[in-house]
Amino acid sequence: MTLVAGSYERFLFGYHLSNASLEGSPPKNFLTYPAHQGPVRSMACCGALVVSGGSDDTFHTFDLSQSRDLGSQANPAQGAVTAVALFAPPGRVSPQHLLTGAAGGEIAVWARSGRRASQPWTL
Repeated sequence: MTLVAGSYERFLFGYHLSNASLEGSPPKNFLTYPAHQGPVRSMACCGALVVSGGSDDTFHTFDLSQSRDLGSQANPAQGAVTAVALFAPPGRVSPQHLLTGAAGGEIAVWARSGRRASQPWTL
């Protein structure tokens, strides 16, 4: 099992949990990454993809299967990215869409293509 968490200190942390760690042994840390310039405000996972939203008005994408940073993009709305969600159609592991929500109430829908999200539709 994998656990990924974001922190107020801007980092993403990843841990591998096993039956031993559930019985008291410490989990194995495999990720400590400074994803944002400020606090992590939201996170979503789908398959091996992790997306975090930050108080720095950006969202950041990380591929856990390759331990690889896929980059960050600015949210089109003003304010912190307070919500992120990934959508994969039934039967697919890889997400096709990303939704971001901003502190001002705006929602953006991004089509995923390759490593980056395309230009969003803003609601």
